[in-house]
Amino acid sequence: MFGGLAFMVRGKLCIGISGDGTEVMLRIGKANHDAALEHEGVRTTVMKGREYRGYIDLDETAFPLLDDLLALALTHTLSLTGHK
Repeated sequence: MFGGLAFMVRGKLCIGISGDGTEVMLRIGKANHDAALEHEGVRTTVMKGREYRGYIDLDETAFPLLDDLLALALTHTLSLTGHK
């Protein structure tokens, strides 16, 4: 899809990892977007020149936050499918 791995949760994209493993994309939802951008190494996902609010990219400087942001992504994605 985008040259890496995609992890789906109940049929919804939750996490993407770049082909070289140096960048992670997370689906965290629009409500969580602005707060996530306050952290170093976190930016809005851009594909084909378009920004996707609710999706963030992490570079290696944000990896210390990975546990918390992964939990946020999983919680958000599960809320889309009606499961908790």
